[in-house]
Amino acid sequence: MNVILDVNVVLDLLLRRKEYFMDQEDCFQALLERGVSLYFPVCALPTLAYVHLMELKRLKKAGAIDPEEDVEEVSRKQLSALFDEINICTTLAAHWKIIPDDHPDREDALISLSASILPGDTVIWTEDKDFRPVGKILAVGNHKTVIEALFKHHEGTPFIDLIAQQRVIRPELELGLYSVLRHGQYIMGPEVKELEEKLASFVVVNHCISCSSGTDALLIALMALDIGPGDEVITVPYTWISTAEVIALLNAKPVFVDIQPDTFNIDPDLIEAVITPRTKAIMPVSIYGQCADMTSINAIAQKHNIPVIEDGAQSFGATHHGKKSCGLSAIGCTSFFPSKPLGCYGDGGAVFTNDDSLAEKMRQIRVHGQKVKHQHPLVGINGRLDTMQAAILLEKLEIFQEECRLRWEAGQRYNDLLSGAPRIHTPVIDEGNDSVYAQYTLLAEDRDKVSNALKAEGIPSVAYYAVPLHLQGAFADLGYKPGDFPVSEKVAAQCLSLPMHPYLSAKEQETVAQAISNR
Repeated sequence: MNVILDVNVVLDLLLRRKEYFMDQEDCFQALLERGVSLYFPVCALPTLAYVHLMELKRLKKAGAIDPEEDVEEVSRKQLSALFDEINICTTLAAHWKIIPDDHPDREDALISLSASILPGDTVIWTEDKDFRPVGKILAVGNHKTVIEALFKHHEGTPFIDLIAQQRVIRPELELGLYSVLRHGQYIMGPEVKELEEKLASFVVVNHCISCSSGTDALLIALMALDIGPGDEVITVPYTWISTAEVIALLNAKPVFVDIQPDTFNIDPDLIEAVITPRTKAIMPVSIYGQCADMTSINAIAQKHNIPVIEDGAQSFGATHHGKKSCGLSAIGCTSFFPSKPLGCYGDGGAVFTNDDSLAEKMRQIRVHGQKVKHQHPLVGINGRLDTMQAAILLEKLEIFQEECRLRWEAGQRYNDLLSGAPRIHTPVIDEGNDSVYAQYTLLAEDRDKVSNALKAEGIPSVAYYAVPLHLQGAFADLGYKPGDFPVSEKVAAQCLSLPMHPYLSAKEQETVAQAISNR
């Protein structure tokens, strides 16, 4: 939840004018301890600065401040320290136009309208009994009203909390987005190149080619390897449809291999049995946040001279024997869908490689096969990442390593909390791997009962890939039938993903675990 502080409240805080600020358990501290985001409206900054300075001068004249003190310097320091703790929320140009003509106080109106662009629910803390809000505000009132609203309000346990993340980087996001609006290069702007350089450095590869989605990343990779009609690509049936869909779009054939029962990734021991002269690529999926056994897969591929494309849509940021996901094979692909470990605010993706010729070809494919303007030696796609999304990803990348650490800690905490839960099998991380826990997915022998127990407590859960690809109508012509991939089918019938994101609290996880244990 957000709390916007009115000018009078900030002055009370700075000048210690109210008794509730003197108490060790004061309202301000209580809000911070509960993880509430505090904001001050930019439209009220001139008023705050002026009144604060005037009050300090009055106090100095009254002898309450050392006569040698420079009150202007004191004011600057106090305001600077305050805004280390409190964010500033912006006011949009459009807000002025929607204030009713008869509104008695336009500053009050702008303060309340600034709440409309903050993520989540917002209350306004003011000591002004005549404060007149505009728009939908959760509550407006003094410190007691705010505390009451805070303790009554329950946001629930989000499955993926993008709002919490946005609060952490909101000022930087605004700067990045307004920079794009300023220069106006909405397609392939400077932020795209900067992002590609930083992503390549992060993965430790020579080339990153950003694109419009994780699906297009896979498609571009296959096209760069000249996959076409009659070719076969080995992958898994337990994954999102994009993995096999892009193979079919090129009129090639997805050849499915079953998964491991503990990691849910492709079983390397089953790959060689399905390799034929028509096999043109192996596409393992690094699912739920950890890499597939790329060491074994690469060894098989090298033996048969077959390129490997890692589908790292869910594992970006994870490592396999110290090397980053998407830098483990000929080509690595990832997705920046909002729910992914590194997600933008729309669709986006990227392709990674150390191969210079493949990189050049994939860059051409991304822009309609174009090498220079209006010359198209290849058939390609319209697969560019837009500049706005690149600007968002640049800011998210700054905190990504820390978020990966927090995800790992949350995953390990779930493992500990659920270790004794009956009929529950927690996910296994292979030796040499870590995981970014794109999802925390366990196996529940009584999945419906677990899901219903969570739902009763207001806790969301999701059964991903409940129908494996070999049983989907889109791939009916491949001739697979129930029972062909028993591990995938068992996992699909029992898998359940729990709330997971970097800002998941230990208390929230304990509530989830308790609901599962009490089912």
